[in-house]
Amino acid sequence: MLASLLACSHEALVIDNDMLGAINRTVRGIEVNADTLSAELIAEVIAGPGHFLGSPQTLELMETEYLYPLVSNRDTPEDWTEAGSRPAHDVAHDHVTATLANHWPSHISPAVDAAIRDAFPIGLPPQGPGAEAVAS
Repeated sequence: MLASLLACSHEALVIDNDMLGAINRTVRGIEVNADTLSAELIAEVIAGPGHFLGSPQTLELMETEYLYPLVSNRDTPEDWTEAGSRPAHDVAHDHVTATLANHWPSHISPAVDAAIRDAFPIGLPPQGPGAEAVAS
């Protein structure tokens, strides 16, 4: 929709990134095999602590199988309300502001950066805070 209006919303892009991450994780599906079924671990937990929190596999799977969204809030509605009811747009705006203030890409060589700045009226400084803005 933004493209059809020739508009750009950094906040919408951040929110879309969260949603697309969740979609991609869902589409990937759940791998089912002897390792992921963890029958031996289940038997150990039943006979032992009664929970999986001490299992190294639990941490490993949380790091590889669980999506930790940047903007989306996974609290209950009550907890979200008690925490201040911050809309996703506001959280995304904070992320955009911090990123624009602190992220300075290093994947573009100085020669390519200079060529782009010669061809286009770039008003952002070539490096981090303190660098002088290029006149447009």
